[in-house]
Amino acid sequence: MNDNLINSKIQNIKNKEILCMGAAHIDRTAQCISKPTFGESNPINSHIHVGGVACNIARNLRLLDRTVGIVTAVGDDDFGLNVMNHLNEKEICTAHIGKIPNKATASYTAVSDPNGSLILGLEDMQIYKEMTPYFFTKRLEEIQKWPFWLVDANLPVDSLSYLAQNKKENTKLFASMVSPAKARSFEKILPHIDALFGNKSEISTLFNQQFETTNEVITAAQDLHEKGVNYIYITLGKDGVAVCHKGQCSVYPPFPTHSIHDNGAGDAFASATIHALTQNQSSYQATMQGLAAASLTLESPHSAIGALSQSKLNQKINMVKLSEKRDKA
Repeated sequence: MNDNLINSKIQNIKNKEILCMGAAHIDRTAQCISKPTFGESNPINSHIHVGGVACNIARNLRLLDRTVGIVTAVGDDDFGLNVMNHLNEKEICTAHIGKIPNKATASYTAVSDPNGSLILGLEDMQIYKEMTPYFFTKRLEEIQKWPFWLVDANLPVDSLSYLAQNKKENTKLFASMVSPAKARSFEKILPHIDALFGNKSEISTLFNQQFETTNEVITAAQDLHEKGVNYIYITLGKDGVAVCHKGQCSVYPPFPTHSIHDNGAGDAFASATIHALTQNQSSYQATMQGLAAASLTLESPHSAIGALSQSKLNQKINMVKLSEKRDKA
């Protein structure tokens, strides 16, 4: 594979913090204006933006004023240029991105009905197969300078194993499961993961069984902890999040939220939780930051873009604590 390292506006970062490795691509949404008729032309409202799990988390961490880099692959095309320009505008270090000749920049297209329910999801993620162990070998010396790594399951399994085996002893590894189809990508590296983020469907796939109850999810989280994962965060939708650390598992309800969509909450939760954990905050404090971020994102028309700041997180947490005190009074 012949990939070209891309020049970045932000290469010489002295205080490196969090490096996100995985997907950064073009997301398209197409919502039918009326009930869709298959086999015919349908009027839609459409939107296009830069997304991908690693990208979303990196962008959220920048909003929280962290120093962030990203490792991904883009094509030598207009969409690749769009991704690069977006990341540079957000002041995310792009020095380790690979430009892959004769490959299309990855994309995901979501087609939904007038109510916003997904009808069809179309993904072209072939370019991420180019992020082989050799791809990372050429970058290893530089990426080892970052003390915190986030990997998403869009990376090839062999590359995830390579990174787990070649991270420095004091490097913290966070992992996002992305989707049920990709959840089992982390099976071989569980003992190397410091914090694992997923939802009930993804955890079910990882264990190859369907978990229906919260107690079943907690049992699975305890099993993951016994396999070496330090922190396990499993989002449960309207039931909140299950958290397991040091053998203790708890379920935290979601913050009161006036949702206007259902996009971006999982990545926002992971972002703010990682933000807190990398500042030596407790598991409880990190969970509160994550729940606040998820709530703010669901309430924002911009989804993962522009919804977060540390002051907004603090304000949301304080409002919830005040409401709880009033309820107990």
